[in-house]
Amino acid sequence: MIFKIYFKRFLAHGTILFCLFGCMENWNKETKSNPNEESNNSSDTLYSNVGDTPSKDKYEGLKSELFLGDVTVETRIDDKEVFTEGPAVDRNGTVYFTNVPMNKILSWNPENKKLSVFKAESNGANGLRFTPEGNLLICEGDGGKVIRMDMVSKNTSVVAEIFNGKGLQSPNDLEYDAKGRIYFSSRTG
Repeated sequence: MIFKIYFKRFLAHGTILFCLFGCMENWNKETKSNPNEESNNSSDTLYSNVGDTPSKDKYEGLKSELFLGDVTVETRIDDKEVFTEGPAVDRNGTVYFTNVPMNKILSWNPENKKLSVFKAESNGANGLRFTPEGNLLICEGDGGKVIRMDMVSKNTSVVAEIFNGKGLQSPNDLEYDAKGRIYFSSRTG
């Protein structure tokens, strides 16, 4: 399966942009291929429901032109399955993100346009976030923990794996605040 990643130089709501960009390729092609087709979508909504039955393309009717602007294909992921999550950008501008079903953390360098595998066995990594010190926080869904990776030595340490005496299950997205407190989503085991 080939999956296109569309990357905008700003990463406001990066996860949404990566996900929407990749999923919207077919919708944009269908829309452009039939420019004379009438639309019953009102211009003040970002998404129009296509009825009560699930549509083939769940993003059908999404009015991306209202919030995306110009979009270009920066790289392609050629893998058996592709479902990207957790984009995080380091100080040098390299974008790290996960391909969840293939258990990988990938990196994309915008200067040389090179996509590479950063970590081949990611332990079910999902959400990623860089700390102000340059360490990478990783939500390991299969391991049920949040880890911190030193990007120089590649050594890792566990940030969280137990809450109220129960193990975490599939930590997902994470963020930290101005005081350095880390917040993440997960279920307890």
